[in-house]
Amino acid sequence: MRTTILKILALGLIGCGPLVTEPMPDIPQTVKYETVRIEYGNDDLLPDSESRQQELVGDISNVALITQALVRGTNRVVRAQLFLVDAISRFRPSSFTQNSWTWESQEERYSRLDLTRTSPEDESVEYELLVGPTKDEARVVLSGEFTNFDPEGPLQSGEGLLRFNFDNDPDSVSTGSISIAFRAANGVRQVRVAFFEFQETPDTPAQSALYEYTQFEDGRGNFDYAARQDFLKDGDPLELVSMSTAWTSEQSGRAAARIEGGSLQVNEVLLDECWDEASRVLWADATPNLPNYDDGEEDACDAALQGVSLSPPEVVVPTADPAIPAPHPQE
Repeated sequence: MRTTILKILALGLIGCGPLVTEPMPDIPQTVKYETVRIEYGNDDLLPDSESRQQELVGDISNVALITQALVRGTNRVVRAQLFLVDAISRFRPSSFTQNSWTWESQEERYSRLDLTRTSPEDESVEYELLVGPTKDEARVVLSGEFTNFDPEGPLQSGEGLLRFNFDNDPDSVSTGSISIAFRAANGVRQVRVAFFEFQETPDTPAQSALYEYTQFEDGRGNFDYAARQDFLKDGDPLELVSMSTAWTSEQSGRAAARIEGGSLQVNEVLLDECWDEASRVLWADATPNLPNYDDGEEDACDAALQGVSLSPPEVVVPTADPAIPAPHPQE
């Protein structure tokens, strides 16, 4: 959510009362940003403005840059809302019952956060954040459901589903909606993100796509996605890129990708590539060959990635919320 909404709610909802000091039912935790955040790549590493149509040993990997950009972009569009809901729920609600809490305000515009405990036995909650010029015009901009596995643990663990509707936020430059299904347990974070005609800014293309992440406690991770990208760096028409990426705790990585359409002169190109911890290409292979792409040897890849088998995922256009991930074998 954008700055305007943050200011309004900071003045209104967070100003509903002092920190909770009077006896009342304990307010359950909502989903923290750290529970669904994916960590990969160096934020200081940015693609140069004159991007190349080549992958040579020593160059910064275009595949790695796309992976980092998509990870950062997903984090960016959900971070403010989750910080905000977490901050609001730390303050005294406007009203409450044994299993529900409401923070409500009409500062500059109407805002309300509703939090409901749906199962006291396993700390399950549902919540909605509504914003609008008036109470009757308020619309849901964020809703969620969350089951907390260990409320007393040092790191939040649990599973749930979050929905972000940017069309209902009149101050957001983004449009469309996003649904995030997640599970975080015993150091493993699994996150599935469905984009429904989502457009982060007016100058970016709308996307309907499914991303799937897995992050491990030591920093290793996997990321599968399929979306339209300017992979060849030549503008429209965009290529359809489906990619499976894995990275180590040191941030070296490997990816297998399928590129279709766009400016390609063939039906599809299959890519296999790996890069070092600074995102420099170590090996790049394309079938059929791309000009100035194939270079290096596979045995230059990080030893931990040489035996990794990756396949580009099938292209999926989501039509419903993603399913909450099942328990991971490494939990």
